[in-house]
Amino acid sequence: MTDKVILTGTPQEKITTCLKTAGWYKGRKADLTEARAFYASGGITLPAGAERFLEEYHGLSSGWYLNVPLEQQKGRAPDVEFNIIPDGSWATKSYFEECYAAEYAENLQKISDFAGEQLVWVASIGYYYSESVYMGSTDKLFVLRDDGKIRTYYSVTDMLLWDFEHHPQWEYVTVRSHTKE
Repeated sequence: MTDKVILTGTPQEKITTCLKTAGWYKGRKADLTEARAFYASGGITLPAGAERFLEEYHGLSSGWYLNVPLEQQKGRAPDVEFNIIPDGSWATKSYFEECYAAEYAENLQKISDFAGEQLVWVASIGYYYSESVYMGSTDKLFVLRDDGKIRTYYSVTDMLLWDFEHHPQWEYVTVRSHTKE
């Protein structure tokens, strides 16, 4: 775990602070050898938009603990999973067959029809109300929510903005140790 990092400023500035704490920086380009092999194990070639997304976000710390002042906590402090697919030990053919393929088969056609192009699953973000993130050839993020609704975003910041605008009590973030880049 990292030390507590104070969240100040606008919701956009808080999101940037969380991303930087998780290992993100402007111009980041992760090695995608592992990610390409993972998708290839299922017969999938990464579309251009998905590849750009993974170059920027693959390998970031996945566990974000968004903390509120002790007097405002009701039970457990909120935490958010920011899982970029594949991540670390997940990048195996057996993981693809057991987990990714099930998610892929269940939701892919629905969200691809909505987008008007073939998409791939690139991330799962959230915890109690997780959202599956899909991408295709563009930089648009197509998000399938737990309630079955689909949203379109143009950046990770836009995607996370609602949460940060509706949780002004989030004072600081800690993250799990970074995964490899």
